[in-house]
Amino acid sequence: MLTLLQEDNWFISLSRFMGGVGIFLVIGIILVIVVLYKKFKNR
Repeated sequence: MLTLLQEDNWFISLSRFMGGVGIFLVIGIILVIVVLYKKFKNR
């Protein structure tokens, strides 16, 4: 039960981070993954 509360707090802090810079960070990571996937697929 205690670990669940800790996970909830981590999730809340993560969602707050995602509300700011996190969205751009996630979009950037996804774009990098897509570009790398296309490069490996063409080989």
